[in-house]
Formats: sequence, structure tokens, C-alpha cells
Amino acid sequence: MLTPNQQYIYNWPGWELTLNEHGNEFDALARDRMVSGGLELTKYIYKYLLDTDNSILEVGPFFNPITKEVGSINGKFVTYWENDIHAIQWLKSQKFLFDFTVEECDLNNIDRDKNSKVVNLFNVVIVSQVFNYINYSHFLKLIRDRIHRNGLIFINNVVDYGLPKFFSDERPKSIEETVSLIKMLGFEVIEYEVIPSENIEFQKHDRLLLAGKVK
Repeated sequence: MLTPNQQYIYNWPGWELTLNEHGNEFDALARDRMVSGGLELTKYIYKYLLDTDNSILEVGPFFNPITKEVGSINGKFVTYWENDIHAIQWLKSQKFLFDFTVEECDLNNIDRDKNSKVVNLFNVVIVSQVFNYINYSHFLKLIRDRIHRNGLIFINNVVDYGLPKFFSDERPKSIEETVSLIKMLGFEVIEYEVIPSENIEFQKHDRLLLAGKVK
């Protein structure tokens, strides 16, 4: 049971709980599960991030950027790629303890989007619960070329978890498929963990947490 204060926290601009069209797939409890699931990734970011340089990309932060929760981010520069206009406006209004910029980016067309800054290279890329909504193999191929040598990638994903209305036909089919693709693209998997679902009713599949490095 969420407290009234927690419900208020998840009453995001443009995604107000009173206007929720997705039922229990995106009510206050679902949003709490989404945020807490993403925060599972912070333990790997804390573990490996300190040895990297300053340029960090977080993909699809929505209203809960993981970088905001990681103290070692302070002093580094973060770029956010987001395509929801409400989240973009909210992010731009925030005052975080690090320098950041927000770029509107269609993740399914980043190689064709004239407004995208995909030519930038990053030392670190963080991707949390985004793959279900995009052609993830195409996206990872592009991202692979945008990370500096020895740069890091951190991934959190649960197959078929989120808002089915927006799912892509090109989303991952399994954890095994995802890990295999990451290796095939030239990432070294430093560490990964499979966390069993604690609520099969709302999360049918296990969660993948992965830390990788560009060879």
C-alpha cells in the first residue's frame, strides 16, 4: 500500500494518476515497481563508474533518472535522451547536483533524426527498461559505436514488462537473447544478474541487470 505522499510523487505532469488510461499497468503501485526496479541498477553503477571519465548518457530517464540517485555522478556531465514531451519539460526544470542536458530523441530513428546528437561519444551509457519499446538490436548496434573504447554500458530490462500498448515487435524475447546479442556486438559482459520476479501477476519474467564494457 502506497502512502499519500508516494502517490503524489508518482503523479507526474502529463501522466497524472487521475488521467491514467492504462489501469493497473500504470497506477501508483505500478509506477513504484518501475522506479524501484530501475534503482536495482545503481549497485553496479556505484561499483564500476568511479574509474570512468565524465561523459554519461542515460536513455529514457522519464521522471526518474537513475543518475540522480548515484552520488558518484556528481562532477560528471550527463546527457538525457527522452521522447516524452512532458518528461523533457520536467527534466529541463530540475536542478540536479551535476551538469546535464536534455535532448529530444526518437529511439527508433536516432540514425535518421536530424535533431539527434548521436555523433557524440560517451564514456558511459545507462539504459533502463527501454528495450520493450524499440528495435533494441538496431539501437544497441548504434550505441555500440557511440561509446568510447573501454566505455561502460549498464542495462536493466524485464521482457514484456511495462505498457503493452507501446511495445515494439522488435523488443527482446528473452534474457538469453539479450545477453547473446550484447556479446555478439562486441561488448564484454563484466557482470550480470537475473533477479526472479517477486510478483508474477504484474511481472511475468525475471529482471536482467548487466554491466558491460566496450572491448
